[in-house]
Amino acid sequence: MRPTIVEKERKVLTDILEIERRFEEASQSTPLDEKNYVLPEYFSLTREFDGGVKRIPLPTLAAPLDGPSYFDVVSQRASRRAYDKEKPIPLAILSAILFWATGKRGEMLAYSQKAFPLFHTPSSGGLQGIDVYILSTQSGGELLPGFYYYDKIEHELVVMCAPCLPSIWVPEGIYHQWFTLDAPILMLFVLNLMRGLWKYGLMFYRNGLMDAGIMAAHVHLAAQALGVDSCMIAGFDKRLFADKLMLEEYEIPTLLMGLGYRKERAGETYMPSTG
Repeated sequence: MRPTIVEKERKVLTDILEIERRFEEASQSTPLDEKNYVLPEYFSLTREFDGGVKRIPLPTLAAPLDGPSYFDVVSQRASRRAYDKEKPIPLAILSAILFWATGKRGEMLAYSQKAFPLFHTPSSGGLQGIDVYILSTQSGGELLPGFYYYDKIEHELVVMCAPCLPSIWVPEGIYHQWFTLDAPILMLFVLNLMRGLWKYGLMFYRNGLMDAGIMAAHVHLAAQALGVDSCMIAGFDKRLFADKLMLEEYEIPTLLMGLGYRKERAGETYMPSTG
């Protein structure tokens, strides 16, 4: 039985189909040739910072031989919205989540480069259009409250602001999803359009949104395998987060994820702790 489309839904559907048509036309008018396989001079797989910025080297942990199987992880996976605010995530665990979900795993000949990096998360053209930012709101943990950029090539956290209190402004941008305030770590997935506009044109925006979902799914499962609960959040004030993190106009926040250790809920209603 075909669904009945009401007027409001039809307008939204029409808008979506028009956007889709534009993407498909752009795809057909952006032929791939030899120029699409030579990196532009400005290209970088990671965000560049001044030399004086503070960095936190992260330990690289071997995959546990006695860890849960993939099927165990998938069967236990769920979007968790209740976190123990008093239990911070150890730096080694956060490091393992970042490395096994998004970190560098090797090199290969590509884009006229003898050693072009490969990563645990696939991406459009291997260009890694998604960057990860960490917002720490935990107290008493190894990672001070503040926000950080994950350098996936060096496996380091770049200190953007710490100690500082993102918890002061985060409530403005989460659209009443109060459980987010108890997550000791918020992970923000940001699409850097300059990584792929030169190759894919308009299509890189749509590809980048898919890349963000793929990377977030890797993080979600890696966290579950390491005993950390998480929840993906698509509804948040992206402009506010971009402003607070001092992003460039071509850097677009796409997904937010809360990570933390589970707090058992009493009953069906959950409100964040106020302490």
